[in-house]
Amino acid sequence: MTRGCGKHHDLTVISLEDESGAIDVFDQGACGKTTSPLRAPMLASGDRVDLFVHVVSRTDKLGGSPEVFALWIERVQE
Repeated sequence: MTRGCGKHHDLTVISLEDESGAIDVFDQGACGKTTSPLRAPMLASGDRVDLFVHVVSRTDKLGGSPEVFALWIERVQE
């Protein structure tokens, strides 16, 4: 898929869940701003991670919901 950046990339959605709720986080692959060596496709279901994200608030007359983009992904060392 090439969407806007002119090079092939994979958009991956991470469904993040903790005790406060759940939200989808987008890893935009080669076109995104994720600078960590770990990419979302390398994760497995149930992996514990630390994320640094950029939240974009999209509000309109219908309400809207925020979009969350990964900037850094790191596995939690247990």
